[in-house]
Order: sequence, then C-alpha cells, then structure tokens
Amino acid sequence: MAMINCRECGREISNESENCVYCGCSTVSVGDIDKRCIQCGAWLRNNYCLRCGYSAVKSKKTRKSMLIACLVIVALCLGGLFLIPVFFDDTAPANGVHQQTGITLSMFNKIETGMSYEEVCNIIGSTGILLSEVDLDMGAEYNTKMYMWESSNSLGNASITFQGDKVTMKTQFGLK
Repeated sequence: MAMINCRECGREISNESENCVYCGCSTVSVGDIDKRCIQCGAWLRNNYCLRCGYSAVKSKKTRKSMLIACLVIVALCLGGLFLIPVFFDDTAPANGVHQQTGITLSMFNKIETGMSYEEVCNIIGSTGILLSEVDLDMGAEYNTKMYMWESSNSLGNASITFQGDKVTMKTQFGLK
C-alpha cells in the first residue's frame, strides 16, 4: 500500500482508498479529466458532490422538458413558414380587381390626389399591400391607410396614402 497526497486537502492517504478520509474528496479520476463541482468547487464522485450535494447529471425530466421545448420551437417555426403566404398574399381580388403586373412609372403618374382606392387599383391592375392604418373612431373621413405596390422587377415601389378613401399623398422609388 502506497501513500499519496489528497488533491483537495493535501493530507496523506492510501492510494487504494476511493475517498479521502479527512475531506471526502474522490481519489478516482474519470479518464484524464477530473471533474469539479460548479457550485462549490469540490471534486465530484460519480457526478455527485459530497460537500454540497450538487448532481452534475441532468435528470430525465430536465432532458424531456428540453426536448419538448425544442419540438415546440421547431413547430412554431414551421407553422410560421406556412402562415407567411397567408398574411402577405396580395393576389386576392378586391372589388373584382385581380393581381396582374407590377406598378410602372406611367401608372404612378396617372394617380391623382382625391382618387379613391378602387380607382387607383383599376389603374395599377392590382390591390396594394396594406402597410399601416390609423382609425381615430371619428368617422370614415378620418380613417387613414397606406398601401404599397411593387414594380414587376421588385426593384421599385410606390406608397400611396388614403384618408377617407381618397388619395392624400403618393411616393415612389425606382419605378420605370
């Protein structure tokens, strides 16, 4: 029987003992790596701290909870992919107007202040994407909506603001 020094308290102990008789530190190492408790810093014995009681092994319940959480996140992401076309589908007809080509500069220039949303949709040949809406509950004439139309090459777009269903402002970028 040989004597060795405890790696925790430094006292001399037998090399055949599995724990230090003075401090309880494990004398057995797992491979070439010694594991310490993340809470108190003591050496772990079979992934368990004899000093504070910390267990380095995650329970099956914890692993099951993590698996369920991951599955829920994946399900939400996949569900979102299927819902994106539903929320951003601008191909549905409004007032009998169907989606055709994108807006052009000549179409944009035909739009005048005071035109209705339906008149604008007839000029462009498609419904716009509603970007924002403000309703102050003061009547339809105070309801403000902003729509966007993209050009066919998706490099340009036009935004048109309606108040009380009449054009009040229009802007464009990159239309040809």
